[in-house]
Amino acid sequence: MNVKPCVQCGYCCRIRPCVYGTKNQLHPVSESCIYLLRNIGPTSRIQTYFCGMWETIKELEKDAKFPMCGSGCSSTLFNPMRDRVLQVIKEMAVERLTK
Repeated sequence: MNVKPCVQCGYCCRIRPCVYGTKNQLHPVSESCIYLLRNIGPTSRIQTYFCGMWETIKELEKDAKFPMCGSGCSSTLFNPMRDRVLQVIKEMAVERLTK
């Protein structure tokens, strides 16, 4: 199985929370997990996200054969958020090489 790396686009947590997450009850139309948090980084060109429950989940699943987090991206097809993050990463790499 060829697993693609996670680029922290937040797509999976926006579509449906995992077994440790929960959707935001204040926004019933949205399926986003309340633990999905936006990374505040040095560049605003890339919007990436992280799980606010990461440390807890990592501890709970430390002996799991296939852990919930850190196993790579399971939503690589038809994922515009992932595509956008990858596109910006490529653009930034080209800019760095041409300086």
